[in-house]
Amino acid sequence: MSHISGVLRRSVLTSITPREEARRRNEIMRLSNPVKRLAVLALHEIAIHYPDQVSPLVGLQPRSEYIQVLGAGADTIVYKVSDQIVNKVHKSSIGATEGRMEQIAARKLKLHGLLRCALPEFCPEQTTYVGEHPVYPKLPVVVTEQSFKSKITAAKLFVGGTNKASLPALRLLTEQGSMLDQLATFVTRGQELALQEGYVPDVMGPRNLIVDSSTDSLILLDGQPLPAHLKGGMNSFSRLQSLAVALNKVA
Repeated sequence: MSHISGVLRRSVLTSITPREEARRRNEIMRLSNPVKRLAVLALHEIAIHYPDQVSPLVGLQPRSEYIQVLGAGADTIVYKVSDQIVNKVHKSSIGATEGRMEQIAARKLKLHGLLRCALPEFCPEQTTYVGEHPVYPKLPVVVTEQSFKSKITAAKLFVGGTNKASLPALRLLTEQGSMLDQLATFVTRGQELALQEGYVPDVMGPRNLIVDSSTDSLILLDGQPLPAHLKGGMNSFSRLQSLAVALNKVA
């Protein structure tokens, strides 16, 4: 019974947008045992079609006030909990034991510290802890808390969804004061972090690297670096290399 509740709970919590529902469905379809796959898929269908009925049955009682969902990544769902604060819930912590959640939080803090040390002016401070889910207060999860940035625009430094730097976008930055110098510093230090520590700033998301118009500064919103030897890290490093070459052309 606890396993069934866990499956239903995870589907309700992670299927908050069509994209996230598709991600959860793909996760289920990768289960190797065909019988288990069909059973979990059936429970998932129940959860996404009747979330209001399923939630209280699996111990999910939402807060009365509305909490806005800002987006989601591979392992996080981002909620705006106030005008100043966002909470990122780590999906890998949903249903985990207390000990496992403590391990996840400790690792997130360590990696964020590594990134802050290398890129202090670009990486906003954040804290990670085991606490209440922002929507379901009785559910313990790993939460990363950081300030909410309102006056921002995506930097859009790459061509489409590729790792190739966009020369027109970089030329536009030359019109924004010190923005080009900031980007050059970011790229250099990001490459150094990869070569020295084996971790890369995550510049893969469309809004991971943004421009804060209130301060004319470049900001990395994702405070968790990627392992340089894995696919995401290799793609991020490729993007940094492409930016370095392109910056020499527009300097």
